[in-house]
Amino acid sequence: MTGLNLPHPLTLIKSVIFTNESVRAEIVDSRGPWPALLLAWHTVGQAHRDAAAVTLLEGYLFQNRNSIIKQSGLRDPQQLLTYSIPLSMEHMGVTNLVMVPRAKTSLDQLAENIEQMINQLSSQGISQSDLDQLKAQWLNLKLRQVDSPSALARALSATLPQDRLAPLTGPWERINAVTTVDMQRVTGRYFNHGYVRLDLLPPWYLRWRKPYWNGFPQG
Repeated sequence: MTGLNLPHPLTLIKSVIFTNESVRAEIVDSRGPWPALLLAWHTVGQAHRDAAAVTLLEGYLFQNRNSIIKQSGLRDPQQLLTYSIPLSMEHMGVTNLVMVPRAKTSLDQLAENIEQMINQLSSQGISQSDLDQLKAQWLNLKLRQVDSPSALARALSATLPQDRLAPLTGPWERINAVTTVDMQRVTGRYFNHGYVRLDLLPPWYLRWRKPYWNGFPQG
């Protein structure tokens, strides 16, 4: 057909506008009696210049044995179960935190406590001694991952393109180059703004009986 002045398909696609506002949703799950709070922050991929600082920050906030959340009153094993399994690919990353409270606990209060922890870190930063300890923990973990021929082969097979000339030392060089200023900057850029929050709630009839279950002896 001729004589038709059709627009280019790309001109029909509206521009996507990204904001730093938090996203919140709720899901009612009939399979379990306990609520859960899922938080997620969009960070960076392994090829990004901030990836090393984000890795150390994830451990400092949520993952290590002496992380902030485990040192605080938030991490009472009898009252609250927490775990974090970050997702990191070459060009994108997500830091997540899952909290499952056992006793009468407000999910809003849990989310507010996490925000306060991150805001404090963003404003006050991290000490040099804490950063040195994070680097040592990271190095010890990596050394354990290459302590056998088969483990070394797996590690080499997962080498990033940026480390092809130095597959074993390249990641450590980036970790070792992270400064306290980098940690504070990364906290403010990727964690101290909008995040995704998902409230996992039991159905109303389980929530109604939950106070009675909280009074039962713990096994």
